[in-house]
Amino acid sequence: MEVAHLLNPSFHGCRLTSNSMDKISQFIQKYYSDNAVIIWTQILNYKEKSGVFANKLAWETSGKVDPITWWCGNFGGSAPELTQVAKKVLSIPTSSAASERNWSAFAYIHDKKRNRLRADRVFKLVYIYSNYKLQMPREMPEWKGLDKNTSLDEENVDDEVQSSDENEENDYEDEYLINSSSESEEGFNSNETDDSDVSC
Repeated sequence: MEVAHLLNPSFHGCRLTSNSMDKISQFIQKYYSDNAVIIWTQILNYKEKSGVFANKLAWETSGKVDPITWWCGNFGGSAPELTQVAKKVLSIPTSSAASERNWSAFAYIHDKKRNRLRADRVFKLVYIYSNYKLQMPREMPEWKGLDKNTSLDEENVDDEVQSSDENEENDYEDEYLINSSSESEEGFNSNETDDSDVSC
């Protein structure tokens, strides 16, 4: 957050504390270790508005232009390393959608019925659930597979409806036959027991 506040030319790090520069240097060392010295030098020049960052016209347009456009247009060639950092940091959306999605997965896994799960087990289950959803191919509904040129004639629709009605009737007949045959077997078995009682 401190890095974005510093690299946004509208704010220019005006409200950063002394501790913030330490956090920014740790960020640069962690994520840009190859060019850390060059980037840090450019940050110091940017903060003091010296060197390549001494362009007064660039600073006058800082609040009137999108920050990424400002960086690319003014310092894309003279400070390419810091410009790349600024583009990456300032293009991160300020949204809580990813965390909301994560909380939704946790709520799905660890609900009222399964509230005795240990924390490590919940983390593993959410990890599996999230990765499974990413790897699972999305199924396309049947109606989306139709071409624009495919026409639904009344005959085709009637054939579809009629075939589905026939299938339902066949299912009903099959079920009726199964039920009636099982009843007749029970009746046959009960008649055998009755005959044996008569003969004795």
